[in-house]
Amino acid sequence: MDYAGVWFNERGAKMVIDPLPDHLFQGQYFSHHPRDNEPSSSCPTLLAGSADQQSRSLGWFITTSDAQGDPVTTTTWSGHYQCRHGREIITATWYRLTDTVTPT
Repeated sequence: MDYAGVWFNERGAKMVIDPLPDHLFQGQYFSHHPRDNEPSSSCPTLLAGSADQQSRSLGWFITTSDAQGDPVTTTTWSGHYQCRHGREIITATWYRLTDTVTPT
């Protein structure tokens, strides 16, 4: 399973995966700004995850921060690496956790 490299999702976000020892990986995640119609290169977010070679399953997460550097959201993905019709793809489901303010 060679998941290293550059990946794009259907919303235009870009993910760069660099493998590490022991089936771990790191990289960068660039969110998509629809108004520019291009991935944002100004604020990459650190990406970390792991992969299972036998099942071809992988998971990763990112944490975004505000202007002061405080964590704002954590997003996790659970996915499966596969080859369909000669194209390598990762099919994944994502979950985003963010703080909310309770109205008073």
